[in-house]
Amino acid sequence: MKDPLAARRDRRMFQFMTFSGNNNVFNLAGVRIVVETELRTILKPRTHTSEFLISGNENTLIELKIRYIGQGTSPGG
Repeated sequence: MKDPLAARRDRRMFQFMTFSGNNNVFNLAGVRIVVETELRTILKPRTHTSEFLISGNENTLIELKIRYIGQGTSPGG
């Protein structure tokens, strides 16, 4: 079985999370998303690649908190 992160890299699926739809409210009060920067090292995204994608129209995110931890690096920054 192939490593799932290697499979994502091969398919160029660099996003960690996608919020999609139309006219949605994503209430993330009390939620903190913690991202280990080693994921960027493994995925090797291109420069200026979105890790969190918001797609659709008229979507609202409330109190989104993202914290990056670790020593990982990537060509994307």
